[in-house]
This record gives sequence, C-alpha cells and structure tokens, in this order.
Amino acid sequence: MRLLLVTGFLGAGKTTFLKNLLPLYRGEKIALIVNEFGKVSVDGPLLSDLGAVMREVTGGSVFCSCRLDQFESALAEVTALHPGLIVVEASGLSDPTAVRVVLAGFPDIAYMGCVALCDAPRVEAALATARVSAKQLAVSDLILLNKTDLVTGDKAAEMKKLLSTRFPNARLKETAYGRFLPEWLDNLGDGAQAAPFSDSRDLTLQKAAIQVDEKMTWTQCASFLKLFVEETYRVKGFLKLADESVYVDCVGPSVSMEPCAPALCNNLLVALAGEGMPLRQSLKRARAWYPDLILGISYD
Repeated sequence: MRLLLVTGFLGAGKTTFLKNLLPLYRGEKIALIVNEFGKVSVDGPLLSDLGAVMREVTGGSVFCSCRLDQFESALAEVTALHPGLIVVEASGLSDPTAVRVVLAGFPDIAYMGCVALCDAPRVEAALATARVSAKQLAVSDLILLNKTDLVTGDKAAEMKKLLSTRFPNARLKETAYGRFLPEWLDNLGDGAQAAPFSDSRDLTLQKAAIQVDEKMTWTQCASFLKLFVEETYRVKGFLKLADESVYVDCVGPSVSMEPCAPALCNNLLVALAGEGMPLRQSLKRARAWYPDLILGISYD
C-alpha cells in the first residue's frame, strides 16, 4: 500500500488537484482520507463521486495531538481494506511535520511523499500570516505553484524564486486549475528531507457556522458574504437559495458561488479566521442587514 499526502493552505486548490489526481489510479482500489478543520465536512461531498473509499476526520488537523487518534483509526480502517493507494487530504490549517512519525506505526504503508499546493496570488501573505504554511512546504516533495493564471508572468517568476530559495529540497512546478503531469509524481521522496517532529498543536483559529434561510436569493447571499469575507481565511458551504443551489467557496476577499446539486445543500456556511481577525464583529454587522435570512451563527 502506498500513501500520498496532499497539503497546502486554505483555498490553494487541493480539492481541484484531487479531482485531477484520482482518475489516474482508476484501475486500482483507492482510499481517501479527507480532513476538515471545522466540524462540518464540505470537501467530502465534492469528492464523493471519484470512486474512492472515503473516511473523514473533522474538527481539527489530522496531525494535531487532539485528532491524532481519529487519524490513526481512519488509517487502520482503510488499511484493512488493502487499497493500492491511500491519499490523505490534510486540512489547510494543518502542521504535517509529524507525518513520518505517524506512519512509522503502519509498516505496511509505503510513504510516497507530500504534494503541497500554494496559490500564486497569496504565497507571500500565507507565509507571513500563517506559520503552518511554511511547515507544509518544508515537508513537501513537490510544490505546485497553483493559480498562476491569476498573476502576471513576472509575479509568477518572483514567487517561484521565493519558493525555490526557501524550500530548495522540493521540486517546484508552475500550474493552474490543479493540473499536473503524471511524471511529476515519480520518485517523490528522493529529494526532500524529513522535517523534525514536534508535538503539533492546532493553529489558534476562530470557527463560525452560519445557518442560511432558503428564502435568501443569490444576490442577497453574495452581498452578505462581501460584508465579512475580508475578515476570514476561508468561507465555504452548500446553500439552497430561493433562486439557485450554490457551492460557496470564498478565499480571503474573493467570493465564488457556483451552481451545485440541491441534494448536497445543508444551508450551512463554515467560516475560518485567524486569531485577532474581527470575525465576530464583522458577522454581527453583516447579519444586521439580513436579520430574517440568517437563522443563526455559532462559534467554536
């Protein structure tokens, strides 16, 4: 059994990468372990049709001591099924430096290595504001500089130079929409060095769950999101609105609402923000504009 770790900061394109990756292994049994930092899974439904056996670990990072038992249980469950490939999608807020230590307890698993995605428009901001970003890249064997279609050629070259200088042990490839060449995954573990293990603790984070009424329209939802997304790292969820069912996927100030199947919708948005970001105040102000359409907000 082989295991591939996929990591990268919030909104870097991990789910899109997985949609491109898993079809390459359609001829063998695949197990997918999806990690969501919040209590509600959003990526799971997006990946459920890829033909893989899926397990989910929610409410924290799979490598944090507070969730390590869940990760080990998930690994034990999927290894009992004897898949040819296990893919772990770590939370965008996870510190994966413990991966080799965890896998030492599973001698039947051959570790292929780690693919880390980073989105070109936010490389510098992520490295400057979230310490886990550097840790994710430090243990990676392949860094995909994703979303290069959103920056100029000069900016992409600048980010490649920054990454190659700071993380010289990893291969570095430039891409968009999570695309890659299969040969980029060959012999991943040959160049990177294992990062030292530390007893990992989760990043201090604010988490909010926002219940949205089905009477809200697409336009009202977009306006509501714009009132607070700048005070978040990520907002996502499936909403059945009065005029359309949508998958909400906001990265920083960028708002995205794409059509989705109504069956996926639970009308719950999950918002993640860093320590010190005024998430509660922003949500309070945003809710005041739509008091009858935002049914409730809870915080972890």
